[in-house]
Amino acid sequence: MILNRLGRTFLALGRPGDAEASWREGIHYNPNYADNFKQLGLRLLADGRHDDAADTLREALAIIPFDPSVRDAARRAGKPGVLAP
Repeated sequence: MILNRLGRTFLALGRPGDAEASWREGIHYNPNYADNFKQLGLRLLADGRHDDAADTLREALAIIPFDPSVRDAARRAGKPGVLAP
């Protein structure tokens, strides 16, 4: 959870690369914490990396399948099959 907060802080400070690195490290240490996947997926989507975002958001959906913000972001990523059951 600390790495997630650190990522959000980096993003607020205008350091998206450091934010991304924090979320990736958080995923490494706690692959069951969906918010790291969610925040990373949103960041990737904002950067226009739709395929990477879709893959990352798919991981978040595997953990929290009914989160409306993750489902919405996955739709915006536009990769077919992301929301497949």
